[in-house]
Amino acid sequence: MVNTRLFEAVVEFYRLYVYSLSIKILNDISEAEDVMHDVFIKVRQSLKSFNPEKSRFSTWISSLTVKTCLDYLRRTKYDVGIESGVVAGRYCFVDETNSFEDGELLKMIKSISLRYASKI
Repeated sequence: MVNTRLFEAVVEFYRLYVYSLSIKILNDISEAEDVMHDVFIKVRQSLKSFNPEKSRFSTWISSLTVKTCLDYLRRTKYDVGIESGVVAGRYCFVDETNSFEDGELLKMIKSISLRYASKI
């Protein structure tokens, strides 16, 4: 079992860092709060397995935060298809009479900047 005082000290020291990094990635305050809680749950569960010979603690918690944010995005925003009327977490208007030719939508998606394409 992880020492409660040790864990509280870790949370207090890294809370703002994890929160601000989550906001930068998610661009949403309430989602960042959710992810921050998830990160510290994971920290508590795996604190004993942290190996200081492999990386610094700050690097480890940063990596854990980024991975948790990306998992959150996959799970909540970007794991939906056009059929549902949601693309990249945003509503779009898809109807049965759309005028896209076969492959036209795919060409449009491929033309999107790489920075944004990973979010679709």
